[in-house]
Amino acid sequence: MKNKFSIRVVNHLLFVSMLIGFVTLFSFNLAAFDLLHSENGNTKKGNSFLDTGKNEKALTMYNKAAKELPDNGKVHLNRGLALLRSGDDKLDEAMQALTLATNSDSDNDVLARANYNLGNAFFKKEDYDEAIKHYKKSLMLSPGNKDAAWNLEVARLNKKKKEEEQKKKQDQEKQNQDQDKQDQDKQDQDKQDQDKQDQDKQDQD
Repeated sequence: MKNKFSIRVVNHLLFVSMLIGFVTLFSFNLAAFDLLHSENGNTKKGNSFLDTGKNEKALTMYNKAAKELPDNGKVHLNRGLALLRSGDDKLDEAMQALTLATNSDSDNDVLARANYNLGNAFFKKEDYDEAIKHYKKSLMLSPGNKDAAWNLEVARLNKKKKEEEQKKKQDQEKQNQDQDKQDQDKQDQDKQDQDKQDQDKQDQD
């Protein structure tokens, strides 16, 4: 009796652990908001403002820094991160800044962070192909990035789920179109039959 009870407990715990794993699988990590330090004065001020939650003032400083150092990947990365913190209405602008960072002649650390966060931005837009592409680039530049590896797998799962939903929707639309055509064909045939009956009756009269 005790052994049967123990087996049931173990099986229940295994089921719970699998369920927890399944639930958490569809969440992804947006934690990579670490700012990179720069010798530029406006960037330093921007970092200070951002650390204290003053996003607008931080962005003003980063915008000035970006004009002074248009080819500096660190500046564009920090500006992109500040824009990401500013909410979804700044998402497109953040992606532009992060794209500049990914295309800059910067070291692997900057490029890896820029690609990771650009991947997160595409993920939020549910553009999983682009998200996957940038997570892969981030992992190539920084193979030990567990967050990028995790988000890559979640993006792949979400892409598959989205494709399945789209296929299901397309199949349903096709089924509805086929049904509409059948209904219309039946109506047309019924009308033709009725017209023929009316004509035959007139001929008999």
